[in-house]
Amino acid sequence: MRLTLRRADAEDFDTVMALLADSIAWLRGQGLDQWSTADAWPAKIRRSLDCGDVWLLNDDRPIGTITVETSGDPDFWTAAERSEPALYVSKLAVSRDRAGHELGGLLLEWSRAHAHALGSTWVRLDAWKSNPRLHRYYLDRGWKYVRTCDNPRRRSGTLFQLPAQPLGPEPRRRLHEMPHATVLPTSYISIDFDPATNHQPRHHHRAPGIVVDYPGAGRFTALLLADARYRLRHDGTAWILEGDQGGARWEHNGAVVNESIGLDPAVVYVLSHCDLPQGGEEPCGVVIRVQPADYS
Repeated sequence: MRLTLRRADAEDFDTVMALLADSIAWLRGQGLDQWSTADAWPAKIRRSLDCGDVWLLNDDRPIGTITVETSGDPDFWTAAERSEPALYVSKLAVSRDRAGHELGGLLLEWSRAHAHALGSTWVRLDAWKSNPRLHRYYLDRGWKYVRTCDNPRRRSGTLFQLPAQPLGPEPRRRLHEMPHATVLPTSYISIDFDPATNHQPRHHHRAPGIVVDYPGAGRFTALLLADARYRLRHDGTAWILEGDQGGARWEHNGAVVNESIGLDPAVVYVLSHCDLPQGGEEPCGVVIRVQPADYS
């Protein structure tokens, strides 16, 4: 069976956590303390899912996960290194009943190709410092040792990197990457950030490129709540802005989109809040993904 890889979404949280928990249980059985900081992971995983950084490997079910991000940990990578275009791999796990099939290596090879497709020069990772078997695993697969950080507060910090490159013929034969939502810059739909409110728990972001009619209140620039998710789609006649906040869903028919933006009515635009910096100085932002209208 050909394996498939898809970008995980918020609804995949339990699946991703279960795969990671499976690997943690195996590590403990081996007498290893790796990933002993996992109690702090749930909030981080949710943010990574919202940012579109988590992926799931599947055959007839999810059997692996990997997280790839564009920002490096400043405790490990220098400012000069972090200024280079690179992807950073973390939380790689494969279901234990599929051990021995080199699926972890396949995901690492894919991460190089993903970095290459995004225009990055490097793919990088930090490994648990007290796990020499893991270091040997990376070295045996061609990863280049960079250094080991001596920060006593961090249990991880043995650093490896490889140049980004396209996927080779054998990995391409084994792996099919499913269509997924491409992340767009917020300027694509003109998202505004208000520094006066952006730190508040229930703030919103203005979307000047989208105007909606609020019943009984008139026509206003769309206001995107930080704890909600939105979909902008075209029904063949007009744009529709859909919202989802904690399972409560609503929609605004007849949304007006600034024509100069040039949105494609054949796709769906998914807008969601992200607490992590998105390449700027804002403490949070809106991630925009575009996906085919018939793909979810």
